Amino acid sequence: MTAQPGAPLKFAADAMLGSLARWMRLLGYDCTYVHGIADEALVAQAGAEGRTLLTRDREVARGAAHAVFVNSHDLEEQLMEVVVALRLPLPEEPATARCSICNGQLQPVSKAQAEAGKVPEGALLKNDEFWRCPGCDRFYWKGTHFTSMSSRLRELRTRLAQGPK
Repeated sequence: MTAQPGAPLKFAADAMLGSLARWMRLLGYDCTYVHGIADEALVAQAGAEGRTLLTRDREVARGAAHAVFVNSHDLEEQLMEVVVALRLPLPEEPATARCSICNGQLQPVSKAQAEAGKVPEGALLKNDEFWRCPGCDRFYWKGTHFTSMSSRLRELRTRLAQGPK
């Protein structure tokens, strides 16, 4: 399956793919995740919102208009499956577009706003760029976790370039 041409890519992840949903957000994609939603409701919601369903359930995948069945239990393998199935590019570094927790759209904020938002002093000293999620009020910056995720993306791009084993 390939992505729908011209449409912005949006995803809905089933209850077994919470970590994958978080990583899809880190790649910059709108990816909903509702723990405990019934399969039928998830398929209906994904269809109504024009989302590609990411699921570990073959039957659920068959019932959705656009779905990717994710076979692996391993997060990196899951990412690879989705990236390959939909021919998605892997960015150089995590996106600063979506909240990895609630999927809200991040908004740039000033250093003063980050300081008022209780961002740790060390992060304030080492960074000049900050983002805030208006949905859950979390703050983001390019710290050590960001560097670690960038490294993981670099490894995934290398694996993709090498092709299947």
